[in-house]
Amino acid sequence: MELRHLRYFVSVAEELSFLGAARRLNVSQPPLSQAIKELEEELDTRLFNRTSRKVELTDSGLFLLSRARSILAQISRTGTELQLLQQKKEVLRIGFVRPIPILPPSMKAFRTKFPDVHLTLVPSSNRNSRDFLTNDEADANIGAYVAPDAHIDSILWAEIRLQAIVPDTHPMAKRPEVTMKDLAGYPLLLPGLSNPTHMGREILQFCRQSRYFDPATTVHCEDLDVLLAMVESEAGIGIVHGFHLNRATGEPSQKKSSPQRPVLISGRTPLLQVGITWRRDRVSPALSGLIEELEFQLEQMAMAWEADPELSLFRRAISWHPTKTQHRRSRSSPKRP
Repeated sequence: MELRHLRYFVSVAEELSFLGAARRLNVSQPPLSQAIKELEEELDTRLFNRTSRKVELTDSGLFLLSRARSILAQISRTGTELQLLQQKKEVLRIGFVRPIPILPPSMKAFRTKFPDVHLTLVPSSNRNSRDFLTNDEADANIGAYVAPDAHIDSILWAEIRLQAIVPDTHPMAKRPEVTMKDLAGYPLLLPGLSNPTHMGREILQFCRQSRYFDPATTVHCEDLDVLLAMVESEAGIGIVHGFHLNRATGEPSQKKSSPQRPVLISGRTPLLQVGITWRRDRVSPALSGLIEELEFQLEQMAMAWEADPELSLFRRAISWHPTKTQHRRSRSSPKRP
């Protein structure tokens, strides 16, 4: 079994498209398809169910995907560590779902304090934090909160309410809250079901509980940027959690400059919990220092957003949880300069 086969397999499994995987790998589709065929023949099992409309993983494919990710992560980490061993540098890998404003200043401060630590940012995409860390693809991950267990620890940073995303010119854009009845008759744009960080299944279940929900007019979007673009083009109303940042500016989508406007959905809705999760066996002074720096920057960001008059809805959409940094300061620890 060649590593090339495993890399090709993981790309197809994550894209669920041979064409998409070929583009991602920058190869033509025929050799990619041939590599998957060779891998299936070597393992004597079918890894994908292919139709003219979609590609799906078989049970064998799902099993191999977990193992292949772990193998490739171990090989990548080993190669990096061998190189850095010569430079006497520690390696610290941090996963993240998508860019957030606290990352750049945290990394800058971290490099000043730990110049001998090599910090790597690893996009965790649609991965569950627990699986992402268990497969040794990162030492810590910023994203959907996962409760601690024997192998991982975590800190809950915030809980975010569900919101309807409408074009900024829509009549509902000026309302503080809407109900599912208000959304009746509009095509609904929901997060895809394959991404656990977007809580697509929980949102779909919530919508199904409403007698105003029409599955015939519902579209699932695996990419939230595509969902927001469809809202902007008035193709429908999005139903997502409110913690969405402009990829270029890092500002919340609630800013007036955004072409979409979020409106809270009233009643009890599923909450998106956000935090940082890390492997217990990877705790080090460097990781502890990075977590403290992230929490400090998070506190600064929360204070700035709370004070922004344009983000009054945002203040009602998100509940901040006290971080360890805040707990330390509450005990009269000296303020950071």
